[in-house]
Amino acid sequence: MYTLKNYNKKYSFDLAEIYCKAGDGGDGIIAFRREKYVPMGGPSGGDGGKGGNIILKVNRNLNTLTKFKYNNIFKAEDGKNGQGDNKKGKDGKNLYIEVPPGILVWDCETKELICDLTEDNEEFILCKGGRGGRGNSSFKTPTDRAPRIRELGEKGKERRVILELKIIGDGALVGYPNAGKSTILTKISNAKPKIEPYPFTTLTPVIGEVRIDDKRSITIVDIPGIIDGASLGKGLGLEFLRHIQRTYFLIFVIDISIDAESAIKQFESLINEIANYDKEILNKYYFVILNKIDLETQNMEEIEKYFKDKNIDFIKISALKDINIDKLFEKLKNIDIKRETQKISIPKRYKIEEKKNKELIIKKEGNKFIVENEKLGRLIKGLDLDSRYGVEKLQKISKEFDVEKMLKEKGIKNGDIVIIEGVEFKYYE
Repeated sequence: MYTLKNYNKKYSFDLAEIYCKAGDGGDGIIAFRREKYVPMGGPSGGDGGKGGNIILKVNRNLNTLTKFKYNNIFKAEDGKNGQGDNKKGKDGKNLYIEVPPGILVWDCETKELICDLTEDNEEFILCKGGRGGRGNSSFKTPTDRAPRIRELGEKGKERRVILELKIIGDGALVGYPNAGKSTILTKISNAKPKIEPYPFTTLTPVIGEVRIDDKRSITIVDIPGIIDGASLGKGLGLEFLRHIQRTYFLIFVIDISIDAESAIKQFESLINEIANYDKEILNKYYFVILNKIDLETQNMEEIEKYFKDKNIDFIKISALKDINIDKLFEKLKNIDIKRETQKISIPKRYKIEEKKNKELIIKKEGNKFIVENEKLGRLIKGLDLDSRYGVEKLQKISKEFDVEKMLKEKGIKNGDIVIIEGVEFKYYE
């Protein structure tokens, strides 16, 4: 099963934890129509408005989660209470949280995957707003023409989730620090990464668009330098390796300016780190860029023989001196033709269904009797227990569910406490 790897509650450009609370439903009210010349006007209490939802929405112009570092609590608007004259309360406004494409949303408690958002403007309701309570006009019956009962609004759903960003790109540049990945990206795309003659210049993935022709383009992601042990969490390895999973193909960038042994070791170490993180990644198509051919390189023939013997495609270039950049363009053009036949294996979406308890369960803890039933709890929570009519309704509902009978079987006595889905009251016959 696809799982969240090594989450440690820290904020970064591609990982964030947020708390979300949907709006509560508004309360229904008790009201009666009192107008001149309208005898027996009857109940006119309106229903409460629905609480606002919290909705995740993809914005393709975003590419990091850094905005959640200092803004990580989100609450939608509550619904308004109902009014007299059968006026319904105003619904709470939905709260939209914009996220970049490639977001995986995980439940903080279970670590289960909730959804996977990839398309621009795609939406997902993360927390549903509470239902508005009914006013007394909704309880009018032939036998009760003037009901003095109303429902309280339902509480909005709340949850704490982890947002994990896996940048979506067609290809990924993978290599050790200072191998020349950023320079290559500037030569073939519109990206402008920071370039300096020292390692770890690139600290976050950079996306560049490569124009193949007037109608087609591909995106290439410059993955920051990977070090030995990255798959075990050394350096910033895990933060970077996760982005490779979203791409269709890989481009290994090897610095050949030292010697053949060093170049071959670079490639083998990169392969091992990726295999240790996720073997499935190596099922993607990949080729190798042998960079810095403008510098003196010992045993170049040995490097070429190594890749030829393993039947691995490679291109010799110098990004700094613009040598063979045209051949790299041609290679990318051919990959672009093939990429539509490949599929990303990460599942599209999961929904965690809330478990509904249909069976009525009573647990005894000292002088407390805890009653668990999803439907009963929903009915009880909506009652106004501060009113006589609310208490009478509670008694009626309890009788319909045989709660009192089951409580007596458990040995309940006068003065004991009954808790029904969080609603607490004392029991008296």
